[in-house]
Amino acid sequence: MHPFDRYHPNDDVGRSLTVLSIITFSSLILLFIWDVQTLLTTTGNTLTTGTSLVLLSMWHIVCMLLGLSAILFMFRMRTGHMVVRSHEQKEDILIH
Repeated sequence: MHPFDRYHPNDDVGRSLTVLSIITFSSLILLFIWDVQTLLTTTGNTLTTGTSLVLLSMWHIVCMLLGLSAILFMFRMRTGHMVVRSHEQKEDILIH
């Protein structure tokens, strides 16, 4: 088995983890600087009153129907191709 940071010669795991850490920490810092929880509390009440509740419910129903139709379409399609990465052979394999 290969070490985590030696998967492929072109991979740069250290740089990827550094960027991910910078994004995570800056997001957490900005979350507390802008006091997002208070902003959500004050604006959340205005989003749920009036006729917007009906439109929001309609939007959720449309999204649910779209998701269900996608699931039904996947089950109706008997054939399909999926490309997966084999960790043992280090190559892409086509699965039917």
